[in-house]
Amino acid sequence: MKITNKRKFVICAGVVLIASMFVFTSFSMSVFTSSENSNQASTVSSYSTVAPTKTLTSQDKYQSMVWICQFCGSQVNYTKMIEKYHSLITDLSFEDYYLASNETFQSLGLNLPIQLAQRYHLNTFPMIISGSPGQMHILFTDSSVQSAFISSAVKAALANNFTGYNIDFEVPYYSDSHAVTEFVENFSNALLAVGKQLTLDVIGFSGPFSPSDYGSAYNYSALANTSVSLIVVEDYYSIGDFYTAVNYSVSHVPLDKLMIAVPDYSYSFYVNATSNCPFPNNLVPPYVNCSFSGMYGALKSILHNARKDHAKISSHFSAFYGEAYYEIIYPQNKNVGVEFYYINNKAMSLRLDYLEKLNIDMVAMWRAGAVDPNLFSAVKMYYVHTTLHALEETILQMVMNIENNYPMMMSSRELF
Repeated sequence: MKITNKRKFVICAGVVLIASMFVFTSFSMSVFTSSENSNQASTVSSYSTVAPTKTLTSQDKYQSMVWICQFCGSQVNYTKMIEKYHSLITDLSFEDYYLASNETFQSLGLNLPIQLAQRYHLNTFPMIISGSPGQMHILFTDSSVQSAFISSAVKAALANNFTGYNIDFEVPYYSDSHAVTEFVENFSNALLAVGKQLTLDVIGFSGPFSPSDYGSAYNYSALANTSVSLIVVEDYYSIGDFYTAVNYSVSHVPLDKLMIAVPDYSYSFYVNATSNCPFPNNLVPPYVNCSFSGMYGALKSILHNARKDHAKISSHFSAFYGEAYYEIIYPQNKNVGVEFYYINNKAMSLRLDYLEKLNIDMVAMWRAGAVDPNLFSAVKMYYVHTTLHALEETILQMVMNIENNYPMMMSSRELF
């Protein structure tokens, strides 16, 4: 992906026009009358077909939230990864708080991510986790429990100077959908009152919504109407379903509240190594899934051991999944191989290119220290282009403002 000549022209033309208008404004302020300014409404209306799709706000900027799992044995790796790629990271979210068995707000007392965030001036969104629908139900529906929980969280945010929190609840009952939305609104308002933010992780939907779906307690549209700062949609899908899930997200959540969590899990399948049929027609029944689900670090270890066992290893890219994979055939079983799928730079680029096309400029990644480091070359390109797009939008908006206030000038539409 290259910066096109058109983009260069937009920026250069905008900069030149703005610079010249700085001089022009001081000379001409008294020339234009209120009657001439009456053309403003019609000018804006006629320009609307090519105006940016997202209204510029203070939140309009590239944003990258990296999640940290502090119980996964990758502390050294995530420290190194953040140290090396901190310029591409804006936010850190780390598992430091949880909903206790008595429905209280409890801390795990882990401080290293906070120290890393302070060192590199990153926003801190410690994660609040729970995997108990029963405990969550009490939190959502018991007002006294909820009030105490939120109060404790707000105090901790102030005491530790957090930017806010990232809620990662997996997954409430569908019947609690309305209560979940009310809880998010109450929690968000309490944080906003002290200058803090709330972000919420939700499960992505790749098909028609159903109450029986995993994560169906999250009503995107209702949540988007709360004061929550960000809705982080976990779109952990193969490429076709990823596009569908992103489209669903965009249709229910405004772009200034939408962050997409891009996938980086690994998983595997047993396949018929002697078949000429491509995946998925080469799957070996009944062992369709090897039940391997891990991160890139685990896959590297498997590859290392396979080489020691003199296995045949080949690398590929699946158009079906939009993911890279290794096929491993061990000497003792020449008929059955194992295909290990993972997200590499090419797979990540496909996803980030699609987000850029939809003007989505906020992404999250799970998890630092356990992903293929090559992913960050794709993230860097995404950073460059989304930042450039924001600059284009800013210049276009300034040009529009100038045109609206001084309609005797040449129309900015003629620039493009």
